[in-house]
Amino acid sequence: MDHFSCTLPLIEGEIVNNDFNRSITKLAAYPEIYIRREGLIGATHAIPSKFHLDRPILITPQNEPLPKRLARIFFEEGPINALQEAEQKTHGQKINYLFRGLCYGLTKVKQFNHMIWPYTDNQNLDILSEYSQTRDWQNSPIRFMRWHPNVFKLAIASVDDNIKIYSADTVVITTLKNGYQKCITSLAWRPLCAGELAVGCNSGIIIWKLDTPGRHTSQFLHLTSTNHHPISSLEWNRNGTLLCSVSLSDPNAILWDVDTNRNIPLKRIGMPCALAKWSTNNQRLFTSTVGSVFRVWQTNKWTPERWTIPTGSIQSAAWSPCSNHLLFITTNESILYSLCFMDEQLYKVGAAPKQSFPIADFKAVQSGQRVIGGRPKSIVWDSTGRYVAVMFKSTPSIAIFSTSINRDVLNISPNFNISGDDPDEYPSFICFKEIYIKHDDVILTIGWSTGRVQYFPMH
Repeated sequence: MDHFSCTLPLIEGEIVNNDFNRSITKLAAYPEIYIRREGLIGATHAIPSKFHLDRPILITPQNEPLPKRLARIFFEEGPINALQEAEQKTHGQKINYLFRGLCYGLTKVKQFNHMIWPYTDNQNLDILSEYSQTRDWQNSPIRFMRWHPNVFKLAIASVDDNIKIYSADTVVITTLKNGYQKCITSLAWRPLCAGELAVGCNSGIIIWKLDTPGRHTSQFLHLTSTNHHPISSLEWNRNGTLLCSVSLSDPNAILWDVDTNRNIPLKRIGMPCALAKWSTNNQRLFTSTVGSVFRVWQTNKWTPERWTIPTGSIQSAAWSPCSNHLLFITTNESILYSLCFMDEQLYKVGAAPKQSFPIADFKAVQSGQRVIGGRPKSIVWDSTGRYVAVMFKSTPSIAIFSTSINRDVLNISPNFNISGDDPDEYPSFICFKEIYIKHDDVILTIGWSTGRVQYFPMH
């Protein structure tokens, strides 16, 4: 399929601001959200250049016995920190040499491990921001947004490591925060469960279980695995039985059975993973790496198909509602690619190898006073399969495409652009609202660089 230029018509006045008149009554139930920079704690200048897990702020007795203190530090911060604490507390004693030797040995083993597997310490914020689905992740007031798949509920993570839960039936906003939850990269509501939220951050995964609206609940589960942090992406399967997480420090994707606190790694050798996406029918799992390789796993046997792209790595991807098509964009190109998965081709012996096709070119063009297009940052596909939205790395508009699938043939055409209220405002994060019984309209939710959240109805 030949690719075409993304020269989209820009409708001035009607869709460039929040005064969009069509279906305005449908938006009355949507919460008004403005994440103000001056109200955030932990501003961007306070973000460290390297990830680290700060010791949680806890009330501890002054006369805490040394063995108990060391055991607590061991489980909270790791063996090296525990040995360093033991070395400081036993200074001048003979046992100090033992702790010093063990600490030195573990440090050398860790350094040797990083020489062989350099990506196990891939914790630079710039790298995480590069593969994030959020534009300017380090500085954006809004770092991630996620609609619940079953009920009208929106979770928003901000730069101060707070998560706020908004809904239509309550004026009380639930706030989630704890000492482990820092540098949030992703959110995922558990399907078929009204109040369970998975949070990907630098220390691993936080599973929140929400009971009462507005309550600052302390009911959470902290999931960790060796060399599997920071989490760059996590996703529940459609029935909520498995949670998949990937990390920029680990070449293995991990499947979590949260109810039993067990995990199974999908072991691979090579570059660490960056992104994970379940297909709608749960039959396939897409995982990309920081290199040119990505895989599509068949979940019935957990066997992967290995793919490579000519240059760069996968920046973002989206499954079609029928699960037969995968759209993806790369870090080095302004091209939208399509990959078709047909069962009759997938399992046919001797079938011709599948190929990805370029279906759109987002090269930057001048439209009036604005520049639209360029290298894309993220793509999202609505659950009805009618619209694809594309956000870009350096231009302030969002490109909207109309899509349809007829006899498993994907048709896509440019529709219009969405711009902010002023020339300096640009989109930081985009996602489509899920379809609910009382809220069955297709809404693109936009988190702008100013902290404003906009609900854009599609027609």
